[in-house]
Amino acid sequence: SFPDGSDFKNIFKTRLSRINIDWPKENLLSFYNDGGSNEEVSLFLLEIENQKITKILDEKKGFTIKWSKSGNYLLYSFFNFDNSLRLILKDMAEQKEYELPFATFASKCAFGVDEKNIYCGVPLEMPQTPIKAEFVVSKDKIEKWNLETKKATVLLEPSDYEDIQIFSPFVSPLEDKLFFINLLDYRLYRL
Repeated sequence: SFPDGSDFKNIFKTRLSRINIDWPKENLLSFYNDGGSNEEVSLFLLEIENQKITKILDEKKGFTIKWSKSGNYLLYSFFNFDNSLRLILKDMAEQKEYELPFATFASKCAFGVDEKNIYCGVPLEMPQTPIKAEFVVSKDKIEKWNLETKKATVLLEPSDYEDIQIFSPFVSPLEDKLFFINLLDYRLYRL
């Protein structure tokens, strides 16, 4: 539809009650049912023009995602069968997956401007059971992972600053600053 709500059209019908929708590319939507931290959920893609639905990720617990701006990369986190948190980058064009060397929630990460770097808040104390990112109480360190070199770099240790718990991070247009909400005081921070 147009921003004023006129000229809308139905693109698909669903019985999902708590649906999360992202729009990674012009003709592509992704969606999943927010089943809570202990329920297994799947991620689907919907091609808007032909209404074709494809399942791209199968039944993950504690699932969160973040798309890159271009829609070429999908960052997702979930709890494994042993309740360990995993963070995966999926290259949608090549259909390759890379497990990042640190565990955190996709919602605590941001893609760099050219999508070659990923910046994440990494909890120092990992949850032992599936839980939503906003309910974890732990200081975060900040790490950067480079897609080309596959190397991680610690940018900031907790001893370098007051307690922070990163949520909704994003980088500046020059990728020289990282902004985020600190869940401990709900203020906007810049590094």
